[in-house]
Amino acid sequence: MAPLVSFCIPTYNGMAYFPELMETLLPQLDGDAEIIISDDCSSDGTYEYALELQKRDTRIHVYRNAANLGMDGNFHQAVNYATGTYIWFSGQDDRFGKDAYMTFRNLLIRHPDTDCVYFNYRQYFSEPTPHYGETYLPLHKDFFSHNADEYFARLDRAPSFLPAIVMRRDFWQKTDLSPFYGTLYIQVGCWLLHAKDAHVYVVADPTHIDCRCPLDSWKYTDGTMWYKTKIGTLATYCLALDLNPQSYPRFAYEKIRSAFLRELPFDGIFFKAQGMQVKKQQRKLTRLVFGRQPLLYYGYVLPLLFIPRPLACLVARCCNNRWGQSIFHWLRRTLLPFRN
Repeated sequence: MAPLVSFCIPTYNGMAYFPELMETLLPQLDGDAEIIISDDCSSDGTYEYALELQKRDTRIHVYRNAANLGMDGNFHQAVNYATGTYIWFSGQDDRFGKDAYMTFRNLLIRHPDTDCVYFNYRQYFSEPTPHYGETYLPLHKDFFSHNADEYFARLDRAPSFLPAIVMRRDFWQKTDLSPFYGTLYIQVGCWLLHAKDAHVYVVADPTHIDCRCPLDSWKYTDGTMWYKTKIGTLATYCLALDLNPQSYPRFAYEKIRSAFLRELPFDGIFFKAQGMQVKKQQRKLTRLVFGRQPLLYYGYVLPLLFIPRPLACLVARCCNNRWGQSIFHWLRRTLLPFRN
């Protein structure tokens, strides 16, 4: 009999935190769950550690890719190995609260027609001393939405954080998700394409999922990765509407697009001063999102992305003094063309 849930864990050189993830997940599972570990050619012992776990627990199934597939490819590959009714992803460095799985089981009893579950979550800093940071969703109680309009009336973003998303496996099986390769957010693309009529249960309690924020966060230690995540998110929303214009309300896309344009002169210049590079894939995604408006694309987006680094450093230094910071914050508040 197929399990209820397949926990899909894409791994790549994750030994620093992967054992802690497994320690928080394994004790709470029953025989109605399986764990799929898809290793993307790790070289730090992650794969060998996973094999040892597999020997001790028949619910664990470990696979290794013949070649490195990248984030989106490895996410998709993990799903291809899964057999559960639902897919529950996890990053290799995150943590589950002790009753996360039971919470999911219980809410299915109350709402058996649930297609997706979105868990609230909190930041977790393990360095220099363990402590919790902000909660992601500003919610005080759970809610259940019957379609995309109801969902986006309450929340302005689709779920993106891996351990926070549970969705039906057949969403992945019946959808060509190859257009989302290279965005870093294939899971968001899958969710958006099925959002129109999806029944989504949102869990307000943030203690079920911990989002680890290491000091060397893969997103923000380098401006290049900052831009990859920003444009990857935008491109995912854009692609979903291109593939199915009725999949979710367009205003949700326009809102994050406007926010991106409003922040670009500030965050973009700051990260350019740190050495941000816009690589080939991100140039392609930038053109996808903004290229249909040539004046905006060539007259605003590209000049800001490719501002010479010495000039970006000069602007960043000017913003470090009291007057510069005042002007900076005034501009940020009053940049009218791209206000939501």
